[in-house]
Amino acid sequence: MRRVPAMVLTFGFAVALTGYVAMAPFAGSPPGSPARPVLLVLDQLAAQLNAVAGRGVAIIGLLVIGGILALLLGMPGGPTAQPGTASSRGRSRRDRAEPAGTAIFRPEPAISPDRIAALRRRAGGEEAVGVDEMFAPIADYGDAMEEPEAPAAGPATDLRTLPVVLVRKPRERDRDWTGDLSWLGGLPRLCDASWPQGVHGAPLPFLAQIDLADVAAACPDSPLPAGGSLAFFARLDQDRIADGAVVHVADGVGDFTDPPAGLPPAFDEGGAPFPAAPTRGSRAVFPFWPVETVPLALSAHDAAGFAAAMRAALDDAIGPPPMEDFSAQPGGAALEGLWWHSVHHLGDRLHDIAAMAEDIVAQGSAPPDELARIAEERVALPPMLAAMDQFVEDRDPWQPLTDEELALVEDILTELHASYPALIACTRPNLSLAALATASLRAMITGGPEALAALPEPVLERVNADHALPRGPQHRLFGAGTSGDDIVLLQLGRDDLMEWRWREGAAIRFTIALDQARIGNWSAAQAALTDD
Repeated sequence: MRRVPAMVLTFGFAVALTGYVAMAPFAGSPPGSPARPVLLVLDQLAAQLNAVAGRGVAIIGLLVIGGILALLLGMPGGPTAQPGTASSRGRSRRDRAEPAGTAIFRPEPAISPDRIAALRRRAGGEEAVGVDEMFAPIADYGDAMEEPEAPAAGPATDLRTLPVVLVRKPRERDRDWTGDLSWLGGLPRLCDASWPQGVHGAPLPFLAQIDLADVAAACPDSPLPAGGSLAFFARLDQDRIADGAVVHVADGVGDFTDPPAGLPPAFDEGGAPFPAAPTRGSRAVFPFWPVETVPLALSAHDAAGFAAAMRAALDDAIGPPPMEDFSAQPGGAALEGLWWHSVHHLGDRLHDIAAMAEDIVAQGSAPPDELARIAEERVALPPMLAAMDQFVEDRDPWQPLTDEELALVEDILTELHASYPALIACTRPNLSLAALATASLRAMITGGPEALAALPEPVLERVNADHALPRGPQHRLFGAGTSGDDIVLLQLGRDDLMEWRWREGAAIRFTIALDQARIGNWSAAQAALTDD
């Protein structure tokens, strides 16, 4: 019976406190009143509670708390039970059954930091807040009333330790890989987006297009949008980035975008990327190669630690990168053969040598004695060019040479080195059977069905097994290579199979500030040729 008065008193106190909060302030009594100091303190507490929760919510909350406390006091075994009563004996049995130190739930009003935000929204009229949003048991009531911390500006994890590597997909003879969603080289799929232009108005060469859903699947902590794709464009000028652009393309698979008028050549076959002027060996776009996104988890992101951790992670997840560029004669192995494409390529190189020699003579950009030899050899070269053009005319580029034809090409190379040493020295072409065969195999690997059909099966197996990665810096998103809050949006390393012959150990790197990536401001991206 003692529990009933305790229940009534507890709930009555809650009602009285609720009434005070509802009608406060009361400190307007005469200044000399002895109750004024107490009322001032109570008014301040009521004002703080009303400011946090709102008067209506505060009233409801106090009544609920009073009701809960009253019910607990009335339960058997509650705080008013005395030794010797039935409830006391029942509690003793529970105490004997439970180990010492078992936690006993004691409800107390507590406002966690995430509740404070909800209460402020309620005070601002943004949304209603229920009692269950106001009160939750937490460890420290005092800490709960402190101002919540602002959300962290950065990602939940350090993207410098989570590189996403772009790995070449295996080339398969019976699969049309033009429908893949992430790829290097070739043409972009821009849908309604415009092909970007450089500062001088010329269209920029296309490098890669990466599907953002692939990135999100590989790296759930990616700050990039999960929809659409990013297309990357850049142009080098004298070993530095002259222009670069990143274009966001909305979801959907459209046709490849036709190259715009005025697009400068992407590379010279077997030569340098971004030639200053087109030549016979120039190609409009880089080779096309689909890639898959492979995540790595590293333990270090400083310069030295990142490189070592990257190598170890690559070995575990994919396999080691190749030790040397792709070659028709790996390790000095026997040559697989030669194709008419190789001879076409030789003819193109000879025409380019003649054009370069003409420029050297016209500009006088060689020592006088060397200039005289170049001019003399240049005059003697046209008959050789005419003979080569006639030799390759109407030849199927993917037809292999017979032994007799191969011997004739060997004789031509010997004659070139013997009769035109000054031209070869100043233009530095790689005129060897191995170099010609390598150029043809690279073209077969990334070419259409007819070209791929001519590729020897052992070469296809070797490429798929040993050249899924470039030899030098890896193609990747994220990882090390930035400062501050910037992230690596995309890095494209030196890659001979892609005809990306940047300087040794260098990569084209697109970076962007993290906050700009999150809002999709791709115009804020920066491109640079940097050593990895």
